[in-house]
Amino acid sequence: MDTYVSNNGKRLFLPSIDCGYPLNDLEIQICDEGEMIQKLTVVIDDSTEEIEIFWSLQIDIWIEPIPTSENMFDTLSGVSGLITIVIFSMIFIFATILIRSRINHNRKLEDALEAYGIIPERLAVSPESRGLNLPSAPEIVQFPDEKVR
Repeated sequence: MDTYVSNNGKRLFLPSIDCGYPLNDLEIQICDEGEMIQKLTVVIDDSTEEIEIFWSLQIDIWIEPIPTSENMFDTLSGVSGLITIVIFSMIFIFATILIRSRINHNRKLEDALEAYGIIPERLAVSPESRGLNLPSAPEIVQFPDEKVR
């Protein structure tokens, strides 16, 4: 406790404690016991009389969170992070292969149509050019006792 007493011996102070790197037995004990009420007893002896003073101190321990850049690096370098990276890479590669194969297929189809002299607009057939007369849609009649929903 001598390190926590002021030069004149009248004040006791406890600075913040880094539980990641405790400096002495008191800090190790406080960090190991965690958040709780600590009993502190001070004995004042002036050679004629002894006075005991008791305090109950609430000890709160706060651990500084890891910065997000380190946290993200830990997440990505862990097993689940590596599995996630591999899965996303495989999905990206698979999607790229599908898109490239579709583009190549369309290009081959255009080349074949061009080789045979077929214009793509001629392949589109509308109902009127087929000679079909489509009937108009039937009218829906409502009966008096039915309600429209």
